[in-house]
Parts: sequence; structure tokens; C-alpha cells
Amino acid sequence: MVFGIALVLSGAAVLFGLRRALWPRIPDEPPVELDHDYDAQPIYVPADRGTIYVSEIRD
Repeated sequence: MVFGIALVLSGAAVLFGLRRALWPRIPDEPPVELDHDYDAQPIYVPADRGTIYVSEIRD
């Protein structure tokens, strides 16, 4: 019983280590500078999303 629990925990530790080694975290990028036409505010979108969205503030 104890051996089984130890085996499961060690397997989980190995899988966690492989995940960190094979797929490292991508560093955050600074927001893209956009023209501030019509009071649009730039919104940060990760580079892997591929699209920059802006919100428009209307009075």
C-alpha cells in the first residue's frame, strides 16, 4: 500500500518535471503601441492569440 502511494507520487513528480522541461513558459511581451484615435485604449493580448483588440470609450 505504502509502496503504491510512493510510486504514484514519484510518477506525478516525474510528469510535472517533464512538463516544465518540455514546455517552458513563454515570457510576457509588452503591449503593442497603437494610435489613440477616438480614445481607443490598447488592450494587451498574448502574441499567440494573433489579434489586437481595442475598446472604444464613448461619451
